[in-house]
Amino acid sequence: MQPATQQCQRNRKRLSVHEIKLKTKTIVHYVKPKMSRFVMTKSRCTSKTLAAFITGGVDAPLKSVPGLGEASIEKLEKAGVTTTLQLLGVFLSGYSQGTTLQQVCDRFWDFLTHAGTPSSHRSTCIHAMLEKTSVFFPECFPTDAMETIREDPMNTD
Repeated sequence: MQPATQQCQRNRKRLSVHEIKLKTKTIVHYVKPKMSRFVMTKSRCTSKTLAAFITGGVDAPLKSVPGLGEASIEKLEKAGVTTTLQLLGVFLSGYSQGTTLQQVCDRFWDFLTHAGTPSSHRSTCIHAMLEKTSVFFPECFPTDAMETIREDPMNTD
């Protein structure tokens, strides 16, 4: 048993992780679950909508991004993202040499979550951003890299 857990059992109190850290001065490591946050099959983007977004300019308004409704746009604006170009920049900021597309998409999912966007259409938005960036930056997102996107959120291979 870990010290923080033993401390809780001794005191027979329910403490939050933050309180445990403060009272025992231990470092608590958070282990992320081994599951993907972005799953392509959850995208609701139609091919027609996706094609219109991809062929549209990067200066298009945020409402042109599939998966972004008024609530999401409002949250993104509060987070400082007011244009499609800025949103593409946030998506691309998750990319680095040796990063899989799944990791890039999961990082963007985390950004959207942190911004407070509703979760119901995040996969659609991420799918649209992934397709648009793969057209503009084929060297970063080659066709065979799409194989790193998981269809099953529990698949960790």
